Amino acid sequence: MIGNEPIWIEINCVGESGEKYFGRFRIKRYLSHKERAEAVRMAELMCRGITQDITFRTFLSTLAFLNCHILETDAVWWSGDPGQKGMNLSDEKPIWDIAEQIYKAQKPQTENLNEESK
Repeated sequence: MIGNEPIWIEINCVGESGEKYFGRFRIKRYLSHKERAEAVRMAELMCRGITQDITFRTFLSTLAFLNCHILETDAVWWSGDPGQKGMNLSDEKPIWDIAEQIYKAQKPQTENLNEESK
C-alpha cells in the first residue's frame, strides 16, 4: 500500500510557445474528500460559461486539481494568488506534465515493480 506522505517530482519541458519550464514540486499523491470537493468547486468556478470547449474545460479542471495536489515548489513560473497557481501560463505542456507525474505517483507499488522487472 502506498502512503500519502508528500513526495517531490520534477518537471523539465518546453511549452508550445518555446518557453522552457523547469521546477520541483512537492505533491500530495491523493486528496481527501474535502480537498477533492474544493478542487471540484474551483473547477466549476473556472469553467463557468464555457459550454462548448470540452478540451479547455478538461484543462481547467486538471489545473484546479493540481492546485490541491501541489504543496510547494521552487518553480518561479508557477505563481499567482493562492488557489490560482498556473493560471498565468501561456502553455499547457507543463500543466499536463505535472498531472502525468502525479498519475505515475498514484500507481500502486506492485504495478511499478512489475514495470521495472520487464
